[in-house]
Amino acid sequence: DEYKVDGFRYDYTQGIGWKVTEPTKGILGWVNRIHQDYNGTIYQIAEHLPESPALIYYSGLTGGWHDSYRDEIFDEARFKNTSLTEFENLILDLGAYPGNDIPSTPNRYSNRTEPVNANVNHDEQSLIYEMVTFQGVPLTEAILRDKLYSTFMFTSLGIPMLWQGLEFSAPRGWPDDNIRLSYRPLEWYFYQLDRGKSHFNYFKKLIFQRKYNPALYDGILRKLYRHETEKVLVWGFEEQAANSKVIAVANLSSQQRTINNVPWLASGNWYDIFDQTIFFADSTIINNFTIPAYTARVFSNKPDSALVAVENFVVSLPSEFKLEQNYPNPFNPATIIRYDIPTEGLVTLKIYDILGREVATLVNEVKQVGSYEVVLNANKLTSGIYFYQLKINSYVETRKMILIR
Repeated sequence: DEYKVDGFRYDYTQGIGWKVTEPTKGILGWVNRIHQDYNGTIYQIAEHLPESPALIYYSGLTGGWHDSYRDEIFDEARFKNTSLTEFENLILDLGAYPGNDIPSTPNRYSNRTEPVNANVNHDEQSLIYEMVTFQGVPLTEAILRDKLYSTFMFTSLGIPMLWQGLEFSAPRGWPDDNIRLSYRPLEWYFYQLDRGKSHFNYFKKLIFQRKYNPALYDGILRKLYRHETEKVLVWGFEEQAANSKVIAVANLSSQQRTINNVPWLASGNWYDIFDQTIFFADSTIINNFTIPAYTARVFSNKPDSALVAVENFVVSLPSEFKLEQNYPNPFNPATIIRYDIPTEGLVTLKIYDILGREVATLVNEVKQVGSYEVVLNANKLTSGIYFYQLKINSYVETRKMILIR
């Protein structure tokens, strides 16, 4: 109540235990009390491994780790051996591995808000790190495949969860399980690399669709076709009230594929969610469709502009100047600086050392009204205290930051 917490994630709930006959004890006691006291308005998520849809069914929990989703995605990244049937049932849908709880049924999640889908978390290797370090996959291929696998998080029935750095291709991981829980600072500098920007923009498009396209947040899953030989999967979502439809085609193979007689949800114009180019479907069966290796194509029957209109999405423009504290701080070697400007003008953002000497210029250009962020990569700077200063028109603000090697 005091800190306005809106939810809890419980660690290792298998170690706490639960019995249906004792709803006030163990993990049930805690979550049921919170669920009751706050009328179900608090998010409560369990890391319960092996996963247990039954635990969620018999408790006040909102959801839980979708372990089968993560394991199947991870196995596909490592060994490329996940069947398309498993993709449909355990990754796109609400299926789960058999659990060891009593009762063990229901063994499927009951709705799209219960399973939490994550390709990486604090306990798991990132897919890029796993592929490159342990599977010998070339980096460029690993980055491409990471985008492909990440598409499933946002085009499935579960709730997508981003672990820090995934959205800008940071290869989070560890070479030895003995240091699995050691301190590993977030690798912010990947954010400013070309690969990081490409990843970030890819995720941005997926997140936009998931937030504002009714087909993805409220639609019915349509399992359209499994092209087994080509290892190409086709699925979609339909939401009737808003007449919103999404179709996804994923090529999980290492070769470009052309698939024939592809079922489509409707004829007409379809908009590629990543670049808004139009794909015209002349019927509900596409004669042939070509898709590059390790690529997902996602289409919506509505352009982005229509989705924004549907949701009455309004971008609030800043009403005052603001220079935020850099994050992280202290940092090594990269940090992000955010600022707001309520008027157009020539913006300069410079870095000074403790003696007042200018060491870097991050921004020196005319900017429109808006909120901005910029990354400082301090690879060439030594440890110490630095100052960053924002100037626009007559406004000047300076803040302090610390670089620790």
